[in-house]
Amino acid sequence: MKVFWLKKPAEEDMPMFRGAKEPQNIFKINIAEDYPFRYLSITNPNNSSCICTLNNLYFKSKDNNIVKLFMADSFDPGINFKQIEQLQIGHDKNNLYKLKPIELLSVETVSDTNINLLSDNYVLLTPGGSLLIETKLSINEAELELNLAVEKF
Repeated sequence: MKVFWLKKPAEEDMPMFRGAKEPQNIFKINIAEDYPFRYLSITNPNNSSCICTLNNLYFKSKDNNIVKLFMADSFDPGINFKQIEQLQIGHDKNNLYKLKPIELLSVETVSDTNINLLSDNYVLLTPGGSLLIETKLSINEAELELNLAVEKF
């Protein structure tokens, strides 16, 4: 297992929370394509020498949709990805997982509204771990905002 899905602690336990280390890095990624896509991936590559802690993951698109979040190993982000810190953010028409991903949550989104897919949880991505965001309806544009901490080893 290269992805760990953990419950966020209560307010009084925050100093012990792995992702509470400063500084927190916030990145916004806008993806716009001429072709429709249904999958967005967030991957910590196999050759990475770090652990990434995702504390918040906001998703926004122009249409109402149903969004599912999955975790898996052995994902190939292809050639169409952006590099953010150690993470590779990709998108595609097809699901490129070699192994069957594990569904973490499913949520309805409202057009042009940010929704935090990690409101109650946080994710540790070790080298080779991936998150996949799947939309029920194809989209041409999406915005992701990631709040993450990177620890190199």
